[in-house]
Amino acid sequence: MPAVDLRSDPVLERIAGTIREGLSVAEPGPDGTSAQAALADMDGFAFAAAIDLGGFDLGLSCGVTISLELGRRALPDVYTGGMLVVDALAEAGDDAPGADIAAAVVAGKQVVVAAGLDLVCRPTAGRARLEEDAWRPSGVLTVEDVQPDQACCAAFRTEEADGEVLLAVLPASVWRPPAGRAFPWSGPVESPASLPLDRVTVTSGQVVGGLGTGSPLSDPAGLLARHRVRQAGYLLGLGLGAHALAVTHTANRRQFDRFVLDNQAVAFPLAKAKIDLEAARLLVYRAAWQADAGEPFAREAAEALAWTAEVALRTIRISVQAHGARGLTLGAPVHRFFEVIRSAATRLGPPGALWQEAGRHRLAAVHSAAVDSDVAVERQS
Repeated sequence: MPAVDLRSDPVLERIAGTIREGLSVAEPGPDGTSAQAALADMDGFAFAAAIDLGGFDLGLSCGVTISLELGRRALPDVYTGGMLVVDALAEAGDDAPGADIAAAVVAGKQVVVAAGLDLVCRPTAGRARLEEDAWRPSGVLTVEDVQPDQACCAAFRTEEADGEVLLAVLPASVWRPPAGRAFPWSGPVESPASLPLDRVTVTSGQVVGGLGTGSPLSDPAGLLARHRVRQAGYLLGLGLGAHALAVTHTANRRQFDRFVLDNQAVAFPLAKAKIDLEAARLLVYRAAWQADAGEPFAREAAEALAWTAEVALRTIRISVQAHGARGLTLGAPVHRFFEVIRSAATRLGPPGALWQEAGRHRLAAVHSAAVDSDVAVERQS
């Protein structure tokens, strides 16, 4: 049996190097303005976007690479929400409202942050009622505040028994709290910001797409699955970045006449975390490859995100511990990774719920195969 080559695609490696170099000028911290500018300078928002929307259509694998490199430096996620909107509008066609939003996202002029996807996957989530040709959602969304003029792609479920989940783009003037910018250093409102949906009216012109019905969501266009793979890429980058800081710190820090990394109690957990991160990389890029090849990938997307979220949480715990007491201070670079991973790991739902969904997909596949086998036997007889 020939050996399996588990190395990264050399083309993606070159793209990753270009993105890494371009993002090196971005300033760390919760304000994503410099990350947006750096990514826009290299046309990064256009890499994975559809050609019809002004992109290069390099595929989901390229989008994952961009998300990964943003996470590797713990930069704010200025990318995945906009790509969710771009995917939705590319699926909707030329007649769909919001073409100007897609053009602005692809050009790097508009940041969009997705919100509510952790809630709508639950069958008990609040519903939106239709009043005079406009939707009135309910509940409260958590919006990651990464850029002053960002828009919010809010997901909400309609009031029907098997209600459809819709995606609506809300400008900053609609969702942003009256107190102004929600960065911790600029006012009384803390980041992330809370958006009470009962004060929002969603018109048909703000709806850019849908994620289907049911629980788990049917996701007929694969929008949620693609977004999950990009989110998994971002978490993978966060894990890799935190792990690299821990290895560098322990390899240079001496205690009791030896490097900290020479202690098995430190080195073994870091080695195990590296193995888990490599497994996550294979899962994430496998899901992206299947999407680019036109194969079903809903189950693979759920599994990749669930595993990567768990690995990122374990890795940041080990990395902070490897720094000792310094890792708990705001001045330690690893603390920034801790802050981002803590919220990003459950942004699309807890890992346990994703594993349950992946299990349902597997059981459905087994049941379908058994039915097909019974039909084939009946035909032969």
